[in-house]
Amino acid sequence: MRSCRVFAIVFAPLNHLAGSLALSHRLFVQVGLLLVVLSWGAAYGETVELTRKQALVLAEQAYMAGDLVLANAIGRRLLEADGHDVEALMVLSATEPGLGNSRSGRIAGRSAWQAARVENRPEPLRFAIARRTAKAALAEGRPILAQYWLRRSLAFAPDQTAWLQSGADIQAIRARMRFQVWAQVAFAPTTNLNGGVPTGC
Repeated sequence: MRSCRVFAIVFAPLNHLAGSLALSHRLFVQVGLLLVVLSWGAAYGETVELTRKQALVLAEQAYMAGDLVLANAIGRRLLEADGHDVEALMVLSATEPGLGNSRSGRIAGRSAWQAARVENRPEPLRFAIARRTAKAALAEGRPILAQYWLRRSLAFAPDQTAWLQSGADIQAIRARMRFQVWAQVAFAPTTNLNGGVPTGC
């Protein structure tokens, strides 16, 4: 079973971790047990080993609680063990934009997509990857690329509701782009103050 030594880098601010996780709507019993173990490790200054699954559970809970820094750190630590870890790449894709690194989030999403395709991962997972990558691209200010990833997600939508959601998001981005183009034309600076309208003077 693969394990991930994440305590030394990720779990130093243990009180902050516990506070963040308390904000989540659902806390797994496993997480509670892990916190006990981590508390013991912090008290005695030792490194605590987590399995990949345990680390991903903590990353998910940290993300749900809004602790992007912690979730991102766990994802990065997992990638040190396996640079093609699909779920770890998804963690980075979800957290990097919120940390001001939208391009890195998009690249992580693209890498997750490629790894998932090679491993022939389930369609719902690929749907989620495509949508997260689209969100990162939109945050990066690249709406055309965001539409590209949303169109990719359509082929892997798990149900009609998901398919309609991606379709609606594509239309929303297109509408926003049309408005921006219109605004640029409508409010473009002119060579004179009255826009060329005769004043009668």
